Amino acid sequence: MKKLWKAAAATLLLVLAVGLFTACGDSADALVGHWHSNINEFRYEFRANGTGTRGVTPYTEDFRWEVSGSNITMRFTDERTLPEEWGFTIRRNMLTFTNRLRPGYVFEFERTN
Repeated sequence: MKKLWKAAAATLLLVLAVGLFTACGDSADALVGHWHSNINEFRYEFRANGTGTRGVTPYTEDFRWEVSGSNITMRFTDERTLPEEWGFTIRRNMLTFTNRLRPGYVFEFERTN
């Protein structure tokens, strides 16, 4: 019985360690790059200097972005456009955005670089 508890504890520690490592991927550094929608031609580009572009060429818009925890805030250069806040996760080469203001708005993008 003692061996079973040790095995269970070791398994739990391994699961927690993998979860912690995976969560670390959801950072500003992990976002930098080009991302393409898996349902249409919509794209995001996140640059390391905190700027970005999104849209479908030639209809794109520029923004500044910052990450806080697992949230990203995008502020657009067109001052008439309100800032957007999204939750995000990155698993392997997939970026998932979850809209914080409109539950149910979830979008996925695949890394293209």
